[in-house]
Amino acid sequence: MVDEVRYTNDVLSARFDLIGKSSIVHIRDADMRVTCFDANGQALGHLEMLHPGWRNHTHSRQMRKTINALIRNGRISGSDPVTGYLEYLNKEVVSEIRGAPDKVSKSATKLAEASRVSGTKVQLIETKSPAVPPARPIPGHIKQPSWRRT
Repeated sequence: MVDEVRYTNDVLSARFDLIGKSSIVHIRDADMRVTCFDANGQALGHLEMLHPGWRNHTHSRQMRKTINALIRNGRISGSDPVTGYLEYLNKEVVSEIRGAPDKVSKSATKLAEASRVSGTKVQLIETKSPAVPPARPIPGHIKQPSWRRT
């Protein structure tokens, strides 16, 4: 088990002699690929994630740790944790935009990075700006500006 996700492969599942013994795993943090070796250094091959929700999307180790913390706190649920995380960040972005529309959203930055790492497209957020009438009408004697250089 690596960061709350079980891994296995055909070779490892057939090696009953390894039950109760230590093994060595090499974890690639960028995409959570795991290679397993027995105590003698013999390669047991690449291990696959058993949970389909984790297996279906590429994700980094930091992303998995963040998602696991959100699952423990009850903020994300469902069978696909990566998609749930993207939806969670999407909601956070909307609330940050409404609170401070002229500021850079930290959640939007996290959402863009999670989308890039996982290769999952994110739904575009449509926020309607409130129709605010001008404080007073523009006087008729003021002409429309010409933005062309002369």
